[in-house]
Amino acid sequence: MKDAIGSADVRLSASQASDATRRGFVAVGTVASELLARWQARLAEWQRFDASVKGSVVAAEVVADLRTLATADAEVSLTLTEAARRSGYSADHLGRLVRAGTIANAGRPNAPRVRLGDLPRKALALPTAGHRGKLQSNRGRIARSIANPAA
Repeated sequence: MKDAIGSADVRLSASQASDATRRGFVAVGTVASELLARWQARLAEWQRFDASVKGSVVAAEVVADLRTLATADAEVSLTLTEAARRSGYSADHLGRLVRAGTIANAGRPNAPRVRLGDLPRKALALPTAGHRGKLQSNRGRIARSIANPAA
């Protein structure tokens, strides 16, 4: 009997692998592939011995491995341009934050990088239907909902 864990196959094309390497995601991919290999080996062993396991123990192991994966993801360093794309802030603003010491520099002094775990996220307003796709502030949405409860 094949399980979803046993049948999972994670492969990257050559262009995806080189792109991941260039962006600094190799560590995350390596951790993910190691975790996948470990769980596939456990599954095969448990199937071979027709083993029954305690669910809470397995769940605790899975949670610990997922935390490891999340920690590895937070350690990835991004250029200011990549960080700007992910955060919503401009590369210039992120550079100012790095120079001010608000965000730790994960790169060199003249080539700053930002750890994904340290990256600030800009809150964005959501588009609403009826205003031609323009973004609105929460305050405006709240006022309109009170004035026009049916809308």
